[in-house]
Amino acid sequence: MVKLIIPCYENRRVDNGQTYTVYMIDVYHNGSWRRIEKRYRDFYQFHKELKKICVTPNFPPKKMRNMNNNVIQERRKQLERYLQELLTNELAQPAIFQFLCLNQEEVKSHNEWNHLRPQSMIVFKNDLITCPLDGTKSKLPDIVLQGALEAFYSADNHHY
Repeated sequence: MVKLIIPCYENRRVDNGQTYTVYMIDVYHNGSWRRIEKRYRDFYQFHKELKKICVTPNFPPKKMRNMNNNVIQERRKQLERYLQELLTNELAQPAIFQFLCLNQEEVKSHNEWNHLRPQSMIVFKNDLITCPLDGTKSKLPDIVLQGALEAFYSADNHHY
């Protein structure tokens, strides 16, 4: 079974100064994953072709009045929902595998996929910002906490 999510997007700038958004699609299959990058126009072209062969779910509108991060984030969610609904449609599966640059044999064999490894997790019992472990507010900065928070919530081009 193939599962997919669109966890993030990235705004990119071309030489003439215009920006465009690339959506990162993570495809999971049998404990392996692959990341594929697609622009909205790729999704839109795929949708137009797919409508010729089967009934498709609702597709996010092409025109957006404003391209702020909240609007792009909402479009990301809608595109993810769209792809997930398509995966449940057997008629659409060959087309979606092609869109994701997968062929059915590759999905079955998954030789070139990145294999997932168990990952360590950091779990905090309390909200360490508002309620430190000892119950008091320290005047000294906690560099470990600060580093972890910066890693999770950094202001780079990836938006999670």
